[in-house]
Amino acid sequence: MRLPCTERTLEVELYPRVWDKPSRSFLADRSCNARGAVVETLKLPNWSAPVQAPQSPGGEEAPPVVANRKKLLHRFMLLPYHTQLAILNSLHLFSDEEMRNTPDAEIFIASFKRAKEKGVLDSLWNAIEAEAK
Repeated sequence: MRLPCTERTLEVELYPRVWDKPSRSFLADRSCNARGAVVETLKLPNWSAPVQAPQSPGGEEAPPVVANRKKLLHRFMLLPYHTQLAILNSLHLFSDEEMRNTPDAEIFIASFKRAKEKGVLDSLWNAIEAEAK
C-alpha cells in the first residue's frame, strides 16, 4: 500500500491577457515579466492512492457489485424470462409458493434482497454475466 504524500503542490503557469481597445482583442500582458507568464505554486491537500479493486482467481478485476447495481439489474432484465427464473432458482432465491402467489416483479425484488442477505450477489452477478454474453 502506498503511503500518503505529505506535501503536494501544483505549479501553474499563467499567461495573463489584457483587453486592447484599438485591436478589439486580448493581448499578452507583458507588465508581469518579459516572457508574459506568471508561475504560481498552489498547495494541495494530502492524498492517498485508492485501494486497488479485488482480483478474481483468473487475474481479471472482479466486478464491484454494489457500484454496478444498475448494470446488474439492466442485464438481468434483458434476459429471457425463463433464464431469469433459472438463475434465481439456481441460487434458491425464491420458493415454489412465491412463484404461484406473487407477481414476478415482487419475486425479482425479493430475490435480489435475499441474494444480498445470503451473500451471493457475486454468484448472481456471474450467472447474469454468463447468460448475457
